[in-house]
Amino acid sequence: MYFLSQKRIEAFGLMFLIFLLSLFATSAFAQDPPVFVESFYTVLIDDGDDDIMEGLEMCSTRFRAALTGTGMYQERSSRETEELVSSCNREQSSPSYIEQCVLESTQNTVDLVLILSAQSLRQRGFIFEAHITRTLGEATIWGDTILIENEDGVVFAAFEACDQLSARLINTLGGNSGNSGNSGNSGTSTGNTVTPTSWSMLELLDVSPRTVSVSIDGVEVGVTPNQFETSPGSHVLTLSAPGYVSIERNIRTSENSTLTLDDLVLDPMDATLTITSNVASASIVVDGRQISTTVPGRPVQVEISPDSRRVEVQRDGYVTWSQTLQLTPGQNTAFNIELALVPEQTAPEGFVLIPAGTFTMGSPNNEQERHDHERLHEVTITRSFYMQTHEVTQGEWESLMGNNPSYYSSSGEGRRCGSNCPVEQVNWWETLAYANALSESEGLEECYILSGCENIPGNDMGCSYVSWNSDCEGYRLPTEAEWEYAARAGTTTAYYNGNNPNELDNIAWFGGNRNSGSTHSVGRKDPNSWGLYDMSGNVWEWCWDWYGSDYYSSSSRNDPMGPNSGSYRVTRGGSWNNSASATRSAYRYYGGPGYRGRPFGFRLVSSAP
Repeated sequence: MYFLSQKRIEAFGLMFLIFLLSLFATSAFAQDPPVFVESFYTVLIDDGDDDIMEGLEMCSTRFRAALTGTGMYQERSSRETEELVSSCNREQSSPSYIEQCVLESTQNTVDLVLILSAQSLRQRGFIFEAHITRTLGEATIWGDTILIENEDGVVFAAFEACDQLSARLINTLGGNSGNSGNSGNSGTSTGNTVTPTSWSMLELLDVSPRTVSVSIDGVEVGVTPNQFETSPGSHVLTLSAPGYVSIERNIRTSENSTLTLDDLVLDPMDATLTITSNVASASIVVDGRQISTTVPGRPVQVEISPDSRRVEVQRDGYVTWSQTLQLTPGQNTAFNIELALVPEQTAPEGFVLIPAGTFTMGSPNNEQERHDHERLHEVTITRSFYMQTHEVTQGEWESLMGNNPSYYSSSGEGRRCGSNCPVEQVNWWETLAYANALSESEGLEECYILSGCENIPGNDMGCSYVSWNSDCEGYRLPTEAEWEYAARAGTTTAYYNGNNPNELDNIAWFGGNRNSGSTHSVGRKDPNSWGLYDMSGNVWEWCWDWYGSDYYSSSSRNDPMGPNSGSYRVTRGGSWNNSASATRSAYRYYGGPGYRGRPFGFRLVSSAP
């Protein structure tokens, strides 16, 4: 029969010849007429599930054995056929495409193609489908579907399904040669099986959030991701999840098919923020935008979109409360905030008050590009202090010290910057000398006693010893803990404006700026919430502490002042030629006390009364 599928003319001629020969044999020899044997090839439609595929392979084995056992069918497979079918699977995964491709590819090699497929109905069982299509003319001569309610798995279901399907086929053909073209779904299921008259499935993929409750026509049927059995026809689909706005869709499912829906997105509900304060008319500010004001002793509730939000409560004359919150959709976050009066003392000109408080120093393990020596630990600053709002400028240095050591001065070797740019190329010893000179100029007690000094400030000054009176009234360098506390201004993020390095350009001169390459005038970027400019970038800022990589610990500390000795002094904040990572609030760096570098400057503090 192989030649029957080569050319139609030859096929009909040969069939006619065989027919004449059969008549001759009947009259001459009185024998039974021969049965035409048709060749077939089996194709399994794989849905990507390994268990389903294993069941189909088992089903195929039993089905093929039943067909060849009738004597009416002969399985035919060749290397050529396998290569043709393999190419169909490689080109596309659509079942309809694969079936069409196989029929077209095998019409010169086999008469019939047996198609087997299976699908899981979750809790119901497994649907097995079989149909036989003639390659020449692509006419389906038989097909049937059966649902097996078997809890032992698809392989066990395959035994039962394919025994029944093959029996139905043979019963339908009634012993004929198979050329009649009859089709049908006759036969009855037995045991724990049923033959569905119609079915449909709904499959939900790529739903956001991932797990939502699914209701069909008002009846809850499960959660995503999943498949859900429905009756064919129109339905109302409802998706809901805590904290999200429910969505409703009108859908229509078709008989004996699966409707797949994806890219369904539930919008998050607003988060609720409740602020109770002791102060009237304080501004409630979220991400820099005022959204409400406080009423003394009465909760004020606002709704905002959920995300990481910078929340501040501020009023003139009071210390600003600020915190970065991760707000959850549909949930309420409440705070009872006691705003403290700003101390009556007046800050020196160019300085702001940094209130005493407790904060977490260092960086969390998940902060991008953090270092091991940034271990988190709690620090309490027990005494308020004043900090200079900007780095000491070249003009301020020259006015007090009579020289300008800066490389980027208006007449220096580097790119012209000028008097409003930070003074640089000053070493640690020279910053102490400047602090003493400023204290003396205002009639305040000097904080440092320097001894064994050589050269003058701004010209490679160096000393052999310094002592610090921490209760002094004058000006001094901040400790490393004071510097980070002031830089954070209540934040816990990598930078004082968040965690996104792409937004660093708003607050810092660093190596990622479009016009980076030197220092820039102070105070041109956005300040932190305490009014401090350039705490990230522009120039590194000297601190008092000796540098020690093992000095951080997990224990709480009050007013830490660093190790008792060392080789290097701490610098903080990063500079104009550093990466974004170096400008993080927790980043630690250092330099030798006598080192004078182009990216090194400073700012001063003084203890509040």
